[in-house]
Amino acid sequence: MEEVYMEDLVLTIPTQDLGIMETLANRMGWTVRSKRSIVQKFVDSCPKTPMMTDEEIAAEVNAVRYKKSYKSPDCFYNPLKTCL
Repeated sequence: MEEVYMEDLVLTIPTQDLGIMETLANRMGWTVRSKRSIVQKFVDSCPKTPMMTDEEIAAEVNAVRYKKSYKSPDCFYNPLKTCL
């Protein structure tokens, strides 16, 4: 059996033609997704509680931006310590 490769395609069509395109897609076995549904799926998949505090995020951004090297992970996640 020949392997089938799928290609993502962005198609801008008038709203009144959307039903025709959805019917065609269903008949052909294609998937139709709107930008809104893709964004909503991403938002729904995000954790409800942040994995890092604001201070940890700021410390990481500063470390990357200013190329600071920390001696220990504790110093990296606590910007108030002087561990450089």
